[in-house]
Amino acid sequence: PCLCSRPRPARIQRRYCDCEFDTFLSRISIDVNNNDIKSVPWDVRDYDGQNAEVRITYNSPTKV
Repeated sequence: PCLCSRPRPARIQRRYCDCEFDTFLSRISIDVNNNDIKSVPWDVRDYDGQNAEVRITYNSPTKV
């Protein structure tokens, strides 16, 4: 069983525990032109329990 304490939206049904996946995402930082962008708002949606869609949104003064 998943012992993850992180709350889940009821509308998202998951077959597998993705605690490790979430922990991994929470530690990701984006390096844009050698500038680390911290506190990136991750939007993770798990539709089938196996494939996850990750949308990364951030503001940068530099064109990428």
